[in-house]
Amino acid sequence: MNLKVQNLGLSNETFGLTIRANATLLTQQTVSLTTRNSTTLTITWNTTNSTMGNYTLVVLAGPVPDEADSTDNSFCCWVVVTIPGNIKYDSSVNILDAIVLGNSFLATPGSPNWNPNADINGDNAVNILDAIIIGNHFNEHCP
Repeated sequence: MNLKVQNLGLSNETFGLTIRANATLLTQQTVSLTTRNSTTLTITWNTTNSTMGNYTLVVLAGPVPDEADSTDNSFCCWVVVTIPGNIKYDSSVNILDAIVLGNSFLATPGSPNWNPNADINGDNAVNILDAIIIGNHFNEHCP
């Protein structure tokens, strides 16, 4: 996951960044940004030993020194950990997932038919490598 962090303030800032999936701490790091500057961080979450299901991913920046308004210091999104190839997130890998992949086949970000969920291996292209993943997990079901 790429995460853009921006300093909207009028002074240089150094602050902590904490990322959690539900109650599990994924990472903590210190970020230093000059006035009105930003950086993009790449965050990796190895879900191999995670239970399949829905997770709330929370990113919290702070405390930020000398800040009167901290309303924009957090971000929250929903993440599904499932079987590779379960594009539709319906607890199984089946023909419906293959159809979604087919509708985005050969797409890349910016293409009109781009579907990031169909890019199963995360290489910014929907292609035969993603179809192989569906094939390898076809008819598998979440417990």
